[in-house]
Amino acid sequence: MARDSFDQEIWWEPRCCHASLWYDNWTQLGALHYIMPLDHVIDENFEEVNQLRVDERWDNNLLTKLIDSSICDHVNQVMGTIQQIEENDKQWWMPINKGKFYVGSAFEIIQSRKDPHKDIMFIWERCLPFKFSFLMWRIWFQRIPIGEVLVKSRIANHIECYCCDTNNRESFNHLFVLCLNATYLWKLFAGAIGMQGPFIQLKQTIYKWWEEDCATKLKPLCRAVPSFIIWQLWKRRNIILHGGSMTRHTMVLEINRNIHLMAKSRYSWLAEMPNTWTSIVQFLENYTTLINNTMVRWKFPERESYKCNSDGSSLGSNAFCIKNGQGELVYVEACKTEFCSALQAKVKGFKGGLLYCLGHKLLPLTMETDSVTIKKILDGIWRCLGLFL
Repeated sequence: MARDSFDQEIWWEPRCCHASLWYDNWTQLGALHYIMPLDHVIDENFEEVNQLRVDERWDNNLLTKLIDSSICDHVNQVMGTIQQIEENDKQWWMPINKGKFYVGSAFEIIQSRKDPHKDIMFIWERCLPFKFSFLMWRIWFQRIPIGEVLVKSRIANHIECYCCDTNNRESFNHLFVLCLNATYLWKLFAGAIGMQGPFIQLKQTIYKWWEEDCATKLKPLCRAVPSFIIWQLWKRRNIILHGGSMTRHTMVLEINRNIHLMAKSRYSWLAEMPNTWTSIVQFLENYTTLINNTMVRWKFPERESYKCNSDGSSLGSNAFCIKNGQGELVYVEACKTEFCSALQAKVKGFKGGLLYCLGHKLLPLTMETDSVTIKKILDGIWRCLGLFL
């Protein structure tokens, strides 16, 4: 991908005109191999730019015959006449005015051509099996061998869609969105969540699913549904290509099964997850999280007693405070601790408060802590290995 981008930024200034007519960027527009329409047929008899030259002029009749009129106009207006020089064609790096290449400019090109849509990371949705994500990534960057790619690469001149009888060219938009079975699947699964079309372009359709406003627990599944549909369309296309067949009913069953398995993996604590997409949508939209809460109150210590609280200890410091039966502050201490964990800081705060009260005979005493670990150790539930104390 990066190499293709850089090739288009190198201009081969015609001198001896031995640059490739179709695969080198001699027009400053890019290689004709990339910029010509898909239905354009390359004349393999013409390989080098010097075949389009007559003395120091362009052969306009031949140019018009081989390439589009708009490119012909550009060649005549911008490039003008050719001075015949017995030198190799010179390379110019077009992003820089001086024409010299340096690595920083190449890095800037790569950064500027990143997909501006940050949601592209939804391709790698959690709990979505890798094979679905990888296929989606390949399709997103057009790295699968369908008709559109093969024609662009000049491997084939014309490839019709294998999945329908409409005689349409096999392109990404047609195969995965506009083909009869693709249209049926997109409308069927979009209807379950109330998503409205039209579904015309592939990326626009995927964005619709990624950006759909739905229940929080439903969003990960909505972002994964396009991967499941595209996987099934690609699978059916290859089965038909090799002489097999697959019905719509089978496709729908497999997509529902994949959605169900992902939902079970993502929400493993929901035991009654339905089997179909429509039922899953209703189930998750009506799902209500159960919240348990416990009220915690601070009580005054009994008269003639003391309470030591070490809740303020945390990573980097340990502290404790002591109050009497009237709720009055008796003593407070805090100090900075280094190279210890949050649990070690809490243990040091608890230990410091306990030793201070025993040393000053502040008894009877109640110790308080917000550490479950300390409480379980003191209650004898967990065994202390002496690592903290």
